[in-house]
Parts: sequence; C-alpha cells; structure tokens
Amino acid sequence: MLPLELSRPTWAGRPLDFLAVIDFAETAGVLRLPELPPTGTACFYYAAEIPRPWGDDPSERDGWRVLSGAARPVAAGGAGAEASEPPVMPLSAEPFLSLPGPYEPPLRALDATWSGFLDFYEQLYEAWLRFAWADLPRHQLAGWPVLVQRSLGEDQRLLLQIDSDERLGRCWGDPGTVYFHARAADLSGGSLDRCRLTLQAR
Repeated sequence: MLPLELSRPTWAGRPLDFLAVIDFAETAGVLRLPELPPTGTACFYYAAEIPRPWGDDPSERDGWRVLSGAARPVAAGGAGAEASEPPVMPLSAEPFLSLPGPYEPPLRALDATWSGFLDFYEQLYEAWLRFAWADLPRHQLAGWPVLVQRSLGEDQRLLLQIDSDERLGRCWGDPGTVYFHARAADLSGGSLDRCRLTLQAR
C-alpha cells in the first residue's frame, strides 16, 4: 500500500518494507481513541531486513516512514515492491484494556514512594499478559505498549505496535517488537510523519 501520490520510500539504497496500513475511520467504528485522528489512513514502512535501524540513532531516521493519505495497493513484485515481500494479511480489531508495563516512568515513581510496589505489580502484570494475549502476537493500536526492555519516553504515545509474527513473515528477535510512537500533540494533530520508531528485542 502507498498513498496515491507517493512512490515507494527507500533507505540506504533499498526499498522500505510495507508493514501495515491503518484506516482510522474503521478503527473509530470499533473504539474512538482521542489520541488518534478520526479519519484518514496511515501506511507504515520499515527497513525490516538486517541490518535494520533500532530507532535510537538520528542518522537512521529515514529507516522508517509513516505516510498519510488515501492508499493504493502495490502488488508483490510490482513497481516499488520487493518480489519476496510477504502478502498483505487483513487483521481485525477489538477494544481491550491495556496496562502500563513495569518499565513505565509512572510505575517507577510509585515504587520510589512505596518500596516493594513494583515487585508486586510485576507479578500482576505478567498474569495480565498471559490472560490478555495468551500465545497470540501482540499487535496493538494505541494504548500502553507491551514493552520488551524500556519505556518509549515520558512524552511518547504509542501509535502502532507490531510483534514478531510468523504469519506475516516478520521476526524482530525472541521476543522482539517494533513500536511506532510520537508525542501526544503530534498524534492528535495528525502529524504522523513525525512518528519515531523503536525496535526492542532480546
């Protein structure tokens, strides 16, 4: 998928891999999230093959893109596409409760006030993860991210989380997850081109 007027983005001489397209009008029909645009689409691209950017080096900023606008399909192997690119797979969405992970600054602050709080919360959080996700890949739009290592930043809000998923031909590590995120003001204002990316893996 590509916005109608744009060509396939590249990084370091290679085309970026298409990861997902989100129709915000459709997702608003499931659950209206105030931090997301109410209409429009966003196409997500990333230099998925190794070597890939981790998101913490400013020189790698072109290693991902979030492109807004009406989207058009790009056939695998066609103009602007890689012949080996995994096929597009439609996914459904449903609302659920997300919880902040133990790496988030608010939880760390609570532990500084009430010593031992984090030890108890980590057990609760792990039980909730098993209940909410079971063995499913943890793909998520907005809410609290399911972090592998560290917080995305105190002023950062999750836009899209893409987990490793054999069905999609994507593996970021074991475990490994890609996060697209931005400041709350940028998300609500529709400035999706300002989104940052973070890859976390073990």
